[in-house]
Amino acid sequence: MTSDNPARASILSRLRSRHIDGGDEKTRHLAEPAYGNQEHFLKQLAANGSVAEPALNVRGALNRIRELSLQQGWSVKPAIAPGIHKMLTDDHQWDADKPDLSLPESVAITQAYCGISDTGSIVCLSSPDNPTTYHFLAEHHIVLLQKSRIMQCKHDVWALMRKEQMDTPRAINIISGPSRTADIEQTIQLGAHGPRSLTVFLINDLNP
Repeated sequence: MTSDNPARASILSRLRSRHIDGGDEKTRHLAEPAYGNQEHFLKQLAANGSVAEPALNVRGALNRIRELSLQQGWSVKPAIAPGIHKMLTDDHQWDADKPDLSLPESVAITQAYCGISDTGSIVCLSSPDNPTTYHFLAEHHIVLLQKSRIMQCKHDVWALMRKEQMDTPRAINIISGPSRTADIEQTIQLGAHGPRSLTVFLINDLNP
């Protein structure tokens, strides 16, 4: 049976072609993960209301975070994710205790699994070394992201996890900027349901 509607005929033709080719979803899981463009990632990151900072390594990022804390008046000692502390066993500028993330101007520092170029998002996997509470309870969230791990889109994140044989964690958090809502008098409010600022450190090397 044919259709007299050209638009409908065009849609059906594309669907049939996709089915013959095997379908995007049937073949995507076999593909290598595609890496994204760093400049586009930074552009999307800024559009989401986040701030990007460069750093050579983890220690350099922490030194810069210390400067930011003084500049921004963040008087509460940052909560550093346990996995980052393990990288810096000889660094004592912040010790490994757990500051209260409910305090005003609290800061949490975590590590991203990867970034997503087309949305300017960061992907954080929950684990004992990278607790999910650190991503959402502090007023200011700072994330360390290795700049070579910026993927093109969300599907490439799953492809990367398969390639690296990552076990699926209890939570996969895709974060696109600080928390915001317009429920209050239709005005954008930051920090209503989570951090009111997000700073992403693009690091050359995640070694200390």
